Amino acid sequence: MGSQPLATNELDAARGLSTPSGEVYRLFFEHASDGIFSVRLDLGVITAANQRLEDLSGFAAGQLVGAEVCCLFPTAISEPQARSFGPEILAQPGLHEDVQLRRADDYPLFAAIAVGHAETDAGPTAICVVRDTTERRLLERELITKHMALRQAHEDLQRVSRSLTQRNRELLELSGRVATLAKQAAIGAFTAGIAHSINNPLAALLSAQRRLRDIFARRAPELNDERMETLLERQQQAALRIQRVVENVRRAHSNGAPRSDPAMVNLVSELEGTLALAEERLAGVRVERCYRDYPQVAAFADELQHLFANLIDNAAHALAGSGTLTVAVQMGADLVRVTFTDDGPGLPPEILAQVFEPFVTGHANGTGLGLWLARQVAHRHRGRLLHQPVEPHGARFVFEMPVLRLAELREVAGETERCHDETP
Repeated sequence: MGSQPLATNELDAARGLSTPSGEVYRLFFEHASDGIFSVRLDLGVITAANQRLEDLSGFAAGQLVGAEVCCLFPTAISEPQARSFGPEILAQPGLHEDVQLRRADDYPLFAAIAVGHAETDAGPTAICVVRDTTERRLLERELITKHMALRQAHEDLQRVSRSLTQRNRELLELSGRVATLAKQAAIGAFTAGIAHSINNPLAALLSAQRRLRDIFARRAPELNDERMETLLERQQQAALRIQRVVENVRRAHSNGAPRSDPAMVNLVSELEGTLALAEERLAGVRVERCYRDYPQVAAFADELQHLFANLIDNAAHALAGSGTLTVAVQMGADLVRVTFTDDGPGLPPEILAQVFEPFVTGHANGTGLGLWLARQVAHRHRGRLLHQPVEPHGARFVFEMPVLRLAELREVAGETERCHDETP
């Protein structure tokens, strides 16, 4: 192996067998469960090796003793975490972990080597105790591999869990939309039946109202004063509005044309007209108006009146003949906001989350369709309708719509018409 063999007496002296305690050392050396070898520090030559080291390394004792210590250790390290056995390990007493050894068949081993220094008759000697850690290292590697696999599986499980959560959320949303569509279908059938039932008596009412105006004009001109004319005009407008609503319901139920055409309207005039029609229902209620005359805006006039009427009617029910209803209008360059605030008892807590759902009502005799229809009108204007509680009691409904050009709102009407045409 390229080394200069030592004389027999030198080997005995290096092993310490010439000392009085040599027999004890020999017994430990030969029967230890770990590999043991000694190295002359000044020469780097193995002076002794026990049977366990022979078993570990695959080298016979004759190949080890007298050879340079490098025969046990590879020049190239196969594992990046391992250490090579060099002079610095021999020179440093203590425990050295993950040192790579080389078997006679070039199979790599990993060992923990404890190095101790001793002075023998032959000179300074390093006593090395070798414990095979290859199996432990392999187990650690397997554990790390399994840990990484487990970690990857955990990440995959988290991704699946997030995906399932998202799918569940989508399923709930879909279920909610299906339920809403079912309600809307029920509303369609319900309102179509009402429209059919109302249409004939309404026509009779309009005919009677026209005849009544003719009678007053021809036979009782002294009663046809400004007050009477105003009352008759309100009656006619209310009846005509009911007729338009009935026609809209009928056409919507039969997938007909859009409910009305957009036009430039004055919000204040529409509000005042709706408040006038609700005068009797608001008897005893103080109405505060927080608005001035604003420029006209593009809107579906009939539907806007319908939205206002529903919100005013809700406030009238809540106030029950006493209290204050505040109607405010704010108009900016891009947004119109109309607010209805009453100081009544407010909405019941159990319906707050579903206040705009069809058939949900806080009134004993309510149908639960008013606010739902009002929100549909808000959406048709590309706006929104919100509810806000009022402290210490009361309710506030806020209608917001963007300031659109008439052409833009006509596009909305066209979209609505296409939606109706595509409805099965």
